[in-house]
Amino acid sequence: TGGVVLAAADGAGARVAGAKSHNLVQLRAGLPGWVRTPPSAVVPFGAFDRAMAARENDGLRKEFTELCEALEKGDDGGSGGGRDKEAEMLGRLRALVGDMAAPAGLERDLAA
Repeated sequence: TGGVVLAAADGAGARVAGAKSHNLVQLRAGLPGWVRTPPSAVVPFGAFDRAMAARENDGLRKEFTELCEALEKGDDGGSGGGRDKEAEMLGRLRALVGDMAAPAGLERDLAA
């Protein structure tokens, strides 16, 4: 369905969120009321890839993919910039991630 998956505190939650997150939910449930824990959320594995594949991110996906491939190959575009060029490319990747749009329906699913 592509919607937000909320992990239950039962065994099914461990499969979706991972054992550490599941164990933290179990621990929180057993704490006395006067012990407060910060609110938290789990981003399941693959969520970034699904968000990047969303239609809303068509415009930046190509540049993101090209930069990732260039970094994997150690290709600095022939500039000979080495680490400086890598740092520049990583900065651009961070900016692209920051510019990503939330997939359609995400805000609605989170509010439900």
